[in-house]
Amino acid sequence: MMYPRFDYHRAMPTPWGKADSKHEICKGVYSVGTPGHGGIMVGKAQARKLLSPEAIAEGMTWGQWICYEEDCDWAVFAYEQPELFTEAWTRINPISAKENPITTESTRETARKTLERWHEAYLRTRDRH
Repeated sequence: MMYPRFDYHRAMPTPWGKADSKHEICKGVYSVGTPGHGGIMVGKAQARKLLSPEAIAEGMTWGQWICYEEDCDWAVFAYEQPELFTEAWTRINPISAKENPITTESTRETARKTLERWHEAYLRTRDRH
């Protein structure tokens, strides 16, 4: 099997390095991976449409992006947009999705557990709304 050659110079820059994978969640929102890390990148215009001011404040501003790293911060986006996150995860990971299907409810619950550990103040603020 031949794999396409990775063009490092044309790869999407991210705060974690050049992306070696990039999957569109929706217009202006990407799940990206680098050799060492990754996360969710939301264009600022889309962030204002999709996310609460509290969620935007939890992200890392990087140029025209609001970024949520993959270990702890992904949960902010997934908690506020569980339908988009679930649909994208299922599309991006078809084999895993078939073996271990996820639902919008399970996405939101998993995100909540992550937020309870890493973004407790944000979660308290969002739960008041």
